[in-house]
Amino acid sequence: MNPAHPTLLLNRWLKLLQNTQTTEQQRQTLLETLLKKYSAKGRVYHNANHLCEIFILLNEFAALLTEPDATDWAVFYHDAIYNPLRKDNEQRSAQLALQVMQQLNLPPQTIMLTQELILATQNHIATRQNINLYLFLDADLAILGAAPEKYDLYARAIRTEYRLVPDVLYRPGRKRVLQHLLDKPALYYMPQMQARFEQQARMNIQRELQTL
Repeated sequence: MNPAHPTLLLNRWLKLLQNTQTTEQQRQTLLETLLKKYSAKGRVYHNANHLCEIFILLNEFAALLTEPDATDWAVFYHDAIYNPLRKDNEQRSAQLALQVMQQLNLPPQTIMLTQELILATQNHIATRQNINLYLFLDADLAILGAAPEKYDLYARAIRTEYRLVPDVLYRPGRKRVLQHLLDKPALYYMPQMQARFEQQARMNIQRELQTL
C-alpha cells in the first residue's frame, strides 16, 4: 500500500465517525478490525489500496455527492467480506455494515442507502436514478479504464485471488464477466466518468479477452 494510504483511510474514518458516541480509541479499533479483513491472505486486489483508489477518485466529485456519509460507509464496507468461491459476498458485506452502523445509532436513511450501494456492486447496475449510486459504482469500476499496464496488473491480481479455481473453469467464467461488461451500452453512469474511462476500459477488456 502507498505509505500515504493508511493516513488517508484513518482520516476519512475518523471524520466519518466524528459525530458518533464513540471515543477515538473505539473508532480506531473499529477501523483496525475492518482493515484486517482487507489485509487477509490472498487479497491482491480487493484490499485497502482499492478503498484508497475509490476515495481518491470520489474526492474529485465530492461536491456532487448528496449523501457523502452513506457513500463513505459503502466504500469502507463494500468488499469487507470477500471469498472468490462464494456468491453472497455483497450480502454478507452489507450485513456487516448494517450491524456496525446500527450499533453506532446512525440515521436509518444513511443505513438504508449504504445497504443499497453495497448490494448494487453485485452486478453494478443502478436500480434507480441516484447520483451517489452512480458515482460509487463508477469509482468501483474505474480500474477498468486505467492505463494498460495498471489494468494488466489488476487482471493478474484477480487471477491470483481466484488461484484455487483451475484455468478450465476460470477462463470461461472470466470471459462471461468481461463480455457482459462489453455488452453494456455504457460501463459508467456519469458523463465525466464516461469521458475519462469508457474508451480505455473497452480497449483493456478486449485485450484481456484475447488472452483468455
